[in-house]
Amino acid sequence: MRKVLILISVLLVFGLGYYTHFAISENAYKDKLKPYVKQQEEDRSVMEAQQQRLGDLEKEVNELEKENENVSNRESLPDGINDLVINYVRDQFNYTSTIMRNENLQPYITAEMVSYFNKSEGVSANQSLRLESKLQKYEIGKYYLEDATCKMTVRVWTSFQIEKNPKMVNQMLLDLELVKNDDVWLVNKQEVGIIN
Repeated sequence: MRKVLILISVLLVFGLGYYTHFAISENAYKDKLKPYVKQQEEDRSVMEAQQQRLGDLEKEVNELEKENENVSNRESLPDGINDLVINYVRDQFNYTSTIMRNENLQPYITAEMVSYFNKSEGVSANQSLRLESKLQKYEIGKYYLEDATCKMTVRVWTSFQIEKNPKMVNQMLLDLELVKNDDVWLVNKQEVGIIN
């Protein structure tokens, strides 16, 4: 019987020791995790704040879109603007010399734009150099119309070849500013962004 009591005592001591070790280890583990838990809570609060800010910004964008009734697409472009953009883009990108292009663009641009196109005459001013630019397609994007000014973006696909070199296909964004001068719309400014 004494052996049984000794065995039970040993088991209780080991069991109590194991439990104590486990409890201490668990607390030590929790202590090690506290900074991570705290960081996770801080991150969660930052994410919630950013989600709230994103929601506020989305509401603000929706309100601005509702306020701006002058934003539209090609279907509602006034005829004068639509015709101008079609002719301007066609004549700007279908040419075999920049001199010819610049002459063809004269009816569609203001005096300020003449110098813009004259800067590019250097390459093709040499009449012996054979080049060809062709408009593949274009898309008129959003526009902003206010009184006698219209700002718009046009996406253009062109091909360009000099002499017998391989044809280069380009995709560009044209940011145009149009002005109404004596009931005629003209291109007043242009910025070009190459996509590819």
